[in-house]
Amino acid sequence: MYIFLEPAWDITLGPIINLWGIGTDNQRLPSDEEIQANLQLVGYDKISINENDNSVMLQKEGMAIDLGGIAKGFAADEILKIYKKYNIQNGLINLGASCIYAIGKNKDNNEWSVGIKHPRNEDPNEYMGIIKLCNESLSTSGDYERFFIKDNKRYHHIINPKTGYPVDNGVISDTIVIDGDNPDNNMLADLLTTTVFTLGSEKGVKLVDSLPNVSCEITTSDYKVYTSEGFKDRIIDLNKEFEFAN
Repeated sequence: MYIFLEPAWDITLGPIINLWGIGTDNQRLPSDEEIQANLQLVGYDKISINENDNSVMLQKEGMAIDLGGIAKGFAADEILKIYKKYNIQNGLINLGASCIYAIGKNKDNNEWSVGIKHPRNEDPNEYMGIIKLCNESLSTSGDYERFFIKDNKRYHHIINPKTGYPVDNGVISDTIVIDGDNPDNNMLADLLTTTVFTLGSEKGVKLVDSLPNVSCEITTSDYKVYTSEGFKDRIIDLNKEFEFAN
């Protein structure tokens, strides 16, 4: 499966991510001049690949690759290979709430129940909703994962590679589910959560609906839940604070 993701996701966003430092001891609000200068170092078209020795060259001094949007999904895919090698039929690969793969059934021979975190409630037992999984990957992104607040504005870790600022389109979380038959499904789910978050509810749902065996939900700041085709029926116990938008 090949997807055109520009400009919603870019692997060379490292200089901008380092500039903000969100989630580190050095997080800060950089100046617009700093952001514009570092944006000159962003762009996958500035990467040169030598297929003969599998080497990569960054064409501009100061460029940096950031794998935060796919690394956890890649790791889950590698773990899944081990499960398959030893013919493990049932299990749950959990690399944190943002990256889960459900293999087969649980100990009660039922589909795995996975809670989608309430994006504005710090109680870990409070969910936006619950979905059932079986031989599927799930990935969630949200503006609540790493952020700081300055002058009553939330600055979070999901950066728009076009502007250099945190995405500000009303989306506060999104969840992607992909059928396990899709190659590299965990990495793809990880990548798509960032992409769909950046695209927003309308374009995000449209993208997901165009992909085989992929579905999603997108939650906005007004507590509306937008879903791709068929996903609404998968959400059970929708938190009463939220309502479906479509």
